[in-house]
Amino acid sequence: MVLTAGYLLWRLLTPIVCILPVSISYRLASLAGLLAYYVWHEKREYAKNNFTNVLGLTESDEAASRLAKESFRYYAKYLVDFARIKSDGHLKCLEKVSYTNWDAIEKAHSRGHGTLMIGLHQGNWDIGLALLTQHRFSVKVLVDDLPTHNMDHISLNSRKTLGATIQPISDNMRPVIRALKRNEIVAMLIDQPHAIKKVRVSFLNQWISVPSGAANLALRTGATIITGGIIRNEDNNSFQAIINEPISPQITDHLDRDIQRLTQNVMTSLEQLVLRHPEQWFVFRPLWQEEAQ
Repeated sequence: MVLTAGYLLWRLLTPIVCILPVSISYRLASLAGLLAYYVWHEKREYAKNNFTNVLGLTESDEAASRLAKESFRYYAKYLVDFARIKSDGHLKCLEKVSYTNWDAIEKAHSRGHGTLMIGLHQGNWDIGLALLTQHRFSVKVLVDDLPTHNMDHISLNSRKTLGATIQPISDNMRPVIRALKRNEIVAMLIDQPHAIKKVRVSFLNQWISVPSGAANLALRTGATIITGGIIRNEDNNSFQAIINEPISPQITDHLDRDIQRLTQNVMTSLEQLVLRHPEQWFVFRPLWQEEAQ
């Protein structure tokens, strides 16, 4: 019932968001995010508990609550951007994106074994897709299965507008392997909630379990990994693309150990992005709590 209501609300509000000036949409989204923080008790508590680990705080510390509140507001602004993809077009959303270290992507591509672009649910990852396709890269995106068919349809069709091919993570991975062998880019977010196979790594000075699929793909195909993210600037309307240096898979006779080491390198590089911009990391499910079970 909640999911159906959410879908209907999305269908109702999307046309309005696309008509309004984007600055007004962001203001309304900020208020809606704040309302969601107070109404959506379960997600609020997950976010607060997660941010105690980000900041190294106790659960009673108000700083974690303030950070969780900001995360809800930033996520609502992301949803405005997502709703406007079709009306604005992917080129318009790139007009206010600055980036450095693009050579890292070119360097990875020049190795000829495909590139895995890995990020977190942080900032605005859809702008990253648009940035890659604008530079004429062929991009396949691994996406998590959404809870309803209707939301799946919205998500897939909106991201196709950006020029990327969409691959649900539950589908056969052979097309993904073939894409990497053709030296294409495969993009994914590593803080996925429902991965079947996980690996334990250190993240923000604590142990956490994350999907092992990215490292497995890189080791299997020889693909180079690039981590990074698209961060919203304080003016709300512009973004900064952060691109980290390439990570190459190191293959030995111990596959499990190789997967753990490579995944650890990925999470270590993403850790700094969370520490610099924690308010834009959207973690509305239990992370470290799973380790205690």
